[in-house]
Amino acid sequence: MASSSGIDDILRDMAVPESVINKFMDEKVTKEVVHLMTDEQLCSLGLRAVGLQVLLRSRCSGQRPESNSSAETVKVEKAKLFAPYQRLKGDRGQSSNQSSTKRKRKRAVSSSYVKFFVLPLCTSNALPTGKSKSSLHELGLGEHVVRLDEDAEIGDIKTALEESCPKLKDGGGFDILKAERGEKRLSVLVPPKNGFSLQYLRSLSRTCIFYVRPIQKDLDMSTTVEETDDQRVVVNDVLVDCINCSKSFSMSSMKRHRESCGSNGSRPSVIYPDGQQLVSDEEVVIVAEPIDSPATTTSTGDLRAFLRSNELPHMRPTGRLTNTHTATSGVRPRPSTTHPADQPSEPSTSGTQPRSASYRSYVQQCIDDMDLSSDDEDCTIMSVAIMENIQANKLDELPLSEILKTLTELIEEESSSKFNVNRAQLWECAVRGFRRVSFRASNRLSVHFTDSIGTMEGAIDEGGPRREFLTLLRKALQESVVFEGQLDNRVLSLNSKALNQGLYKIAGMMAAVIVVHGSIKLGFLSKTTFHVMAYGYTAKANPDDIPDYEVKAHIESILGATSLEALTAATEQASALISMAGCFRAIKAIEEKDSLARDLTRFYLIDRARSAYESFFEGMEALGVLQSVRQHPKAWEECFCNAQEELSSEILEKLFKYELTADADSNRRKAENSTVAFWLDLLLDIQDGASEVSFDDILMFTTGLNRIPITGFHLQPKIEFLHEAESGEAEPSKFPKAQTCSYVLKLPIHGAYETFKEKMEFGILSAHGFGFA
Repeated sequence: MASSSGIDDILRDMAVPESVINKFMDEKVTKEVVHLMTDEQLCSLGLRAVGLQVLLRSRCSGQRPESNSSAETVKVEKAKLFAPYQRLKGDRGQSSNQSSTKRKRKRAVSSSYVKFFVLPLCTSNALPTGKSKSSLHELGLGEHVVRLDEDAEIGDIKTALEESCPKLKDGGGFDILKAERGEKRLSVLVPPKNGFSLQYLRSLSRTCIFYVRPIQKDLDMSTTVEETDDQRVVVNDVLVDCINCSKSFSMSSMKRHRESCGSNGSRPSVIYPDGQQLVSDEEVVIVAEPIDSPATTTSTGDLRAFLRSNELPHMRPTGRLTNTHTATSGVRPRPSTTHPADQPSEPSTSGTQPRSASYRSYVQQCIDDMDLSSDDEDCTIMSVAIMENIQANKLDELPLSEILKTLTELIEEESSSKFNVNRAQLWECAVRGFRRVSFRASNRLSVHFTDSIGTMEGAIDEGGPRREFLTLLRKALQESVVFEGQLDNRVLSLNSKALNQGLYKIAGMMAAVIVVHGSIKLGFLSKTTFHVMAYGYTAKANPDDIPDYEVKAHIESILGATSLEALTAATEQASALISMAGCFRAIKAIEEKDSLARDLTRFYLIDRARSAYESFFEGMEALGVLQSVRQHPKAWEECFCNAQEELSSEILEKLFKYELTADADSNRRKAENSTVAFWLDLLLDIQDGASEVSFDDILMFTTGLNRIPITGFHLQPKIEFLHEAESGEAEPSKFPKAQTCSYVLKLPIHGAYETFKEKMEFGILSAHGFGFA
């Protein structure tokens, strides 16, 4: 009989795999407690089939059939399990035609089993390893096989997944990902117009595993419910008394009790290398805001690098000093639990300004001597030093120009990345250049433009061609497929072809290179896009930034509803969008419209394009731009969002200095004075709209830039005069010339203003750059 056998013998007799048997033995499960265990607990041990669970309970309770054959036993239990279906089959001929038709209609809907693998993090995009698979399985995540009807849609898939993996409910929706053959990275599946369905998933693959990751919140990585101290069945456990409260608890649950007991009992003392012993319960905690991740911690080596480096740090002090009772004592940096996305802060300058001498000397001495004791005198000195440093940094907030000057120090002038560019195909040429194996964002850019017949234009790139290339690249990036929406308010699009080709990462690198190498403002990103870049994926999304007119109209209709009936009608019209966003809910009050509209806006602008954001930000890590943006968000906002400052006649008049002949009474000087007057009149005509050229054209012709750079020109632009014929010319040029590398504009000499204006307009509009008319 089963009662005389162990649980392992019963499982082997049921032909259960040894791995499952080992789990039962590791948990010390006996026959006496099997009937107390829930289906979920048996599933967690690997016994997922309902028939095997029923069979195990019956055998452990001593009701094993008298058959000695395992095959016969399985046959008997199978007959019991499917007895109701056999009765239905036997009664089929005796039922009425109507009930028969109904049963046939039900049998017509078949079902399939689909494998999903639940990933824990919102940023998960790589195939899990074998070790991580087993760890996730123990946490209730990992692989889940769900049963879906053939007509299952996204709502059915969501319900089935959340029933199989309850932790997925806390993720705020989920992405479905798929691994391409031979690739270790996962790609996010773009939902079709009608949303995900089983038929759509089957059309992609009938055998592969689909991966699922949360959208808004990382899943709980703690032990699953069935494995907690309260519910897990632990056999042969013993009771121990809590030293603090004197209550008795099982040994397996004592650790959990100690965390909530608030014990003030004795603690292990800390002995440092110098022999000092620390027994104080007081701890000075330096709370710091992490730039990259809320989970970032700072080791001794990182702190030493923070003190000695002149570059941007990974963490910055916030000035909050707290005394806490903890299990270990000492002075150590601890990351704040508040993410920068939740509390946008003022731009910090701690990374580039000289730090307080007292702060640097004290902490450096502590590190070098390895004396991190927390006696009262040292704590007081350190607190004062840190506060002095914080106040000094607050007084000296860095402007964007100073931040850029720091980043440009990363450019290696002795190395170069070469670009061969045809202006008619600038985007394609730029993409090839950024994809080149030898390309490095930190290398100096060397640009060669080619004309229509393929000959090389210009010689050595000393700055002019590079500036023109970056100016044109900014416009090409603004109009590229990776963005959508109004030209001056662009958001990241979701283009599967561009995503598969890696264009979002390349676009991110382009943005970083344009800003750092060219000191050029982008000025066309929407506030939503920039806030995601600066503060993370929890940033607020603005419905006005939605480029799709139909989607925007649906959300505006929901926000504009004034009654529950109007809101219900608006949600019915937007049912496809709500289904795609996973925002189905029962609307019971008109006040719920704001939260629904907010969730839909966030889904369309942020969550839907999550994979595009991740790839774009990966490219923006070049030259430390992304890290700097997250450290100084307010300073960078004017670079990415605010439109470039328009030029005026007054700005250009003050921008140039004149190289005039020293002899004020000479004929050359008189001609120069007349030409200067013509030049200033031309600027006024442009201001009044009475000229074919623009201020942008003039600045582009002279410097290769159509706007004044963020950091300013390293040389002041100047105006010279074409008195004499230059090399290879028979007479002085009648048209303007320029040296873009040294910012020199050469004006022709004419006796009448109309002639001067005509030649200037023709020369500037006919030149491709490099200042050759």
